[in-house]
Amino acid sequence: MVPPEWVTYRAGDLGAALAAYRAAHEQLRRQLGVEPGLELTGMHQAMLERSPRLDRPGR
Repeated sequence: MVPPEWVTYRAGDLGAALAAYRAAHEQLRRQLGVEPGLELTGMHQAMLERSPRLDRPGR
């Protein structure tokens, strides 16, 4: 499954992508009592850095 924050980030909406991450993070903590895993936190960090690894191929 593709995380919604990645979809909104690639669509050019960083604010919505970060909001989706915060919502997922809060839901994981509240409902399951866990923190996001390395993949999700890595994606979050890459979004904050506007890392080219998240860009669309050919951009």
